[in-house]
Amino acid sequence: MEVTDSITASEKITITVFQSGGLVSHTRLLAKMAENEQEEYKVVALATATVLMGAAALEALLSEAAYVLNPDLYDKNNFRLCGVPEKFKKLMGYKSQEVELIWAARKAVAHSEPQNSRSRFVGIKLNASGASWVTNTIEQVASEVWGESMPNWFKNGAGLA
Repeated sequence: MEVTDSITASEKITITVFQSGGLVSHTRLLAKMAENEQEEYKVVALATATVLMGAAALEALLSEAAYVLNPDLYDKNNFRLCGVPEKFKKLMGYKSQEVELIWAARKAVAHSEPQNSRSRFVGIKLNASGASWVTNTIEQVASEVWGESMPNWFKNGAGLA
């Protein structure tokens, strides 16, 4: 009689790549470039880029924080597919005026449809101090979202460590 041992092994390897820290760092770099620029049209271009990069950083921050802090919430399509202000509310349980202001600035510069609302708000943010405000506000929101559990990969990537 021949005895054969057999085993079936299954291994799952997951490599999770987070980008929010790097996007926060890029936002800060763009704001610094706007601050150091002398030519007004370049300042406006850099501040516009800062708003857009900051909005991307904010969305990544909220999605990645939900993935880490509240996987059940992240797994729901109604979280992943909703807008950034709503993501913040679902994750934190309350609204954030800062998040809404950054998102309004993003919409004002990124959506050219005539029916989209515009305001003077975006005009006052498309300068060096506005770019700096975007960076500082995102870092403030990041601290609020992560709290004491802010992971090192985020701190290091964002340049907050």
